Amino acid sequence: MKWLERIELRAAPWDGHFQSTAYRLLPPGAEPAPGVGVELGEVAVNSDVLDPDDGARVPAGPLEVRGYAFAGGERRVVRVDVSADGGRTFVEAELLDDLGRWAWRLWRAEFDLAPGEHELVSRAWDSAGGTQPERAATVWNPKGYVNSAAARVRVVATR
Repeated sequence: MKWLERIELRAAPWDGHFQSTAYRLLPPGAEPAPGVGVELGEVAVNSDVLDPDDGARVPAGPLEVRGYAFAGGERRVVRVDVSADGGRTFVEAELLDDLGRWAWRLWRAEFDLAPGEHELVSRAWDSAGGTQPERAATVWNPKGYVNSAAARVRVVATR
């Protein structure tokens, strides 16, 4: 638990270690240093699969996939697409209650899985038209900041 001791209003960003060096998106091969890279901003739209778990064995046939999505700043989640074939085809998930800004938006989607291995993928869209990148490699950086790649979960459907 952290306790707030004071609040300061500043005309410019603080030049302490975390804002000037640590919380920055660095290009490949760059070394962290004051002012290097791009400062972090609003949270990018993202989503994740909450159920089933990665590596789960599920019965073949009907499967409900559930998860959450989030959009930072003034944006809101307007759509979540879910795939059961590794991202080759998608269905639009049902968005559940909108609990307002700064709250996760829960979603659900139904699939009829044949026996075998399946890769579930979720990608959210925000009200500004932004979506998640397909793979984490496209947003790689030394500290892993702003990794908002589409969520991937592998399951095995059994008879």
